Amino acid sequence: MLVTAAEFTLLPSLGQELMALAGLILIGLGSILAFVAYLCLSILRVMRFLDSDDEQSPPRY
Repeated sequence: MLVTAAEFTLLPSLGQELMALAGLILIGLGSILAFVAYLCLSILRVMRFLDSDDEQSPPRY
């Protein structure tokens, strides 16, 4: 949204380019954060699967 706002609301200038760069940096950081969170959840699920005792209780989903 920041990139789109910089494109249409600001006059062509260095400020427009910096605003678009800030938007791209935020998009990149958000993508990295989402990837790390998904990786952590996947690792936690595998650890929970390996740690579970199948004979005492039914599997939980």
